Amino acid sequence: MQVQAIVERANRWCARAGTAPADALLAAAATAFVAVDLDYTGVHPLLGYGLALPAMLTLAWRRRDPVVVATVVCATNLMLSLASTNPYGSQAAGVAVILAVYTVASRCDGHAALMGGTLTLPLVVVAHIATKDGDPGDFIAVLLWGASWAAGRVVRRRTLEAARIATEATRRAQEREDEAREAVSRERDRIARELHDVVAHAVSLIVVQAGAERLALGKASPRTRGALDAIEVTGRQALIELRAMLAVLRSPEDGAHAELGPQPDVSALPALVERVREAGLDVDMRSDIGTTLPAGVGLSAYRIVQEALTNAVKHGARTATVDVRVDGEVLVIDVRNPLRPNAKRTRAELGSGRGLIGMRERVALHGGGLQVGPNADAWVVRAWLPAASVDGTLAR
Repeated sequence: MQVQAIVERANRWCARAGTAPADALLAAAATAFVAVDLDYTGVHPLLGYGLALPAMLTLAWRRRDPVVVATVVCATNLMLSLASTNPYGSQAAGVAVILAVYTVASRCDGHAALMGGTLTLPLVVVAHIATKDGDPGDFIAVLLWGASWAAGRVVRRRTLEAARIATEATRRAQEREDEAREAVSRERDRIARELHDVVAHAVSLIVVQAGAERLALGKASPRTRGALDAIEVTGRQALIELRAMLAVLRSPEDGAHAELGPQPDVSALPALVERVREAGLDVDMRSDIGTTLPAGVGLSAYRIVQEALTNAVKHGARTATVDVRVDGEVLVIDVRNPLRPNAKRTRAELGSGRGLIGMRERVALHGGGLQVGPNADAWVVRAWLPAASVDGTLAR
């Protein structure tokens, strides 16, 4: 617990001081290294401990002010070289210089990098020449500075590239999310437009049957005729409102006077399969179902099979099987096609496509379920929809 308390206090101190804990530790280690090395350089204690050690402590802020810190460290190294009796100056200060130069190169661009290089290179070269063993023709100082600078620039480029890639990935993820949201909206509009035709047909039948029954009654049963007349009026008003809703939902590309034809259901699946066969996909279809499904369920089943077969054709499949059947009170749709060995991963990555969004929206509309993905050597689309009509009868 004491150690944890010490660590927490140290972190708070670093936060107040505007430095990172790792940099503070690095600065403390460099200062201690230079303090030990001072005994071998012959530098006057007042100069060494009074100026050199505080200068090394500035490494704690090397990331916040890299140019300033590097200049201070390089100037301190020059001072120690001038004051040292050791032929090679302070080796510990040289290590600090390498770190400071690397920091400038790895964290600065443009004018800051130019200024950092312009200030530190002359100080490093002069500090080397100023030692007792210094030689103006010796390029070791330039080589050390250049190696530190080059390593920093490499890290800088990779850091910027990683940041660019992360930003691009975030942007693409946001675009995919926006596209998926837009696709959901468009698919819901499309489903609403299609269901309009189904609902309008049913309401029209109600209106026609109510009108026919009212006329057949003649003057008899005035209360019944009044109820039937109310049904007619309400039904016609409902049709008007449905048409108004369709006008709102219709997208601009549908055209101002676009008309919806009769919507397909499971009875239209054989014709769909035949068209897909003409496109080059050998489809084996098995169906154990009548045509008495609720209209919306039949339409959704047709669209799910249509989308599954379209995807199979799009991705180069040659054969496919379609199995549509009623199992208890559930309509089961199973569409699968063999996967090529080199296509498993590509197909598995298609889980966020617009076709899948459409299928999900349709099964969600009826409270059904959907599974899409590779299974063994086949790509499988499996959906469940309620098969019961409003009155509870089944399509048997």
